[in-house]
Amino acid sequence: MIYNQKMAVEEIIKQSVSEAKQLNQKQRRNWVRKMLNYYGGNATNQYIESYFNSSAFQEVPCYNANFTRRFVNKMSRIYTVGANRNVNKQYDLLTIKKDARMKHVERMTRLMGTVATQIIYKEVNGMPYFDYRPVYYFNVHLKDAFTPSAIMYPLLMQPDDVSFVEKCEWAYWDESIYAHYDEDGNIIEEYEHGYGVLPFLFTHREEQIDEFYVDGANDIVDCNEHVNIAMTEMQLGLRFQMFGQPYMTGVDSDKRIERAGSDQIIDLPEGATFDIVSPQGNIESVIENIKFQVDLVAQNNHLYVQFAQDGGETPSGIALKIIDLERFEDYQYDL
Repeated sequence: MIYNQKMAVEEIIKQSVSEAKQLNQKQRRNWVRKMLNYYGGNATNQYIESYFNSSAFQEVPCYNANFTRRFVNKMSRIYTVGANRNVNKQYDLLTIKKDARMKHVERMTRLMGTVATQIIYKEVNGMPYFDYRPVYYFNVHLKDAFTPSAIMYPLLMQPDDVSFVEKCEWAYWDESIYAHYDEDGNIIEEYEHGYGVLPFLFTHREEQIDEFYVDGANDIVDCNEHVNIAMTEMQLGLRFQMFGQPYMTGVDSDKRIERAGSDQIIDLPEGATFDIVSPQGNIESVIENIKFQVDLVAQNNHLYVQFAQDGGETPSGIALKIIDLERFEDYQYDL
């Protein structure tokens, strides 16, 4: 009896741990999708629609600013003009695509904190070379808290493939085995890949602290989301209150009220009044608040932002060097 109770407790514990891990994986996958959407500027309205009534978007479209890409690209400076490698000519030919691929990998690492890149050996028309494929959403098995021994990731994003109607399929890699399986765990294909090592490079935005994954550009994306909300609010305010809010008093509520333009005369009954109330909101203060948010997140990432309408004198070269000093120190550290 005691043995059966112990087995039941162990099963409950395993199930709860499994459910917690699945929830964490789902949350991370949604987070990765959100980061990629803000970087690409695609479908970002889905993240702020819940803050508005559905009828609001019948008046104005959701505002979609995208400075996440510009900030992230500006922060990624290691592979701006490639890299010098002192190996040999054969290695240069094998890695002919490396600079272009790694430039993108650096940007994605800045954006998401941790990225896995698969190193693939290929031959085209008898010419061998290495290719580099970044993987944004993935799970890992770890030797310790920081060292992966295996990786699993989805093979296809179904919405992008009109011919793909089956269940989601996954890939598994370790230092010797490659396996292709479906979401129910059924293995479709499996073989020894022969590399002898896990053929993935894991890049991190910062030094790992207490877990394998490193946080990405959350502050930039969050600021981008706040700006989209504020700008949508401002557009709604302009839509409804740009020319003030007309109102009438002393008119029977059951009497039909016709709209009137500037070239029409309104016939009001005795004692009735007609007026227009100007909006109390200050659009300039809203714009200043938005600029403050963008400037603050830029400073926190050692970036310098100057708005076109600010005017003023053009800063000297020395002034720009001083402003860029902290970012230059970060650049040297990354190198």
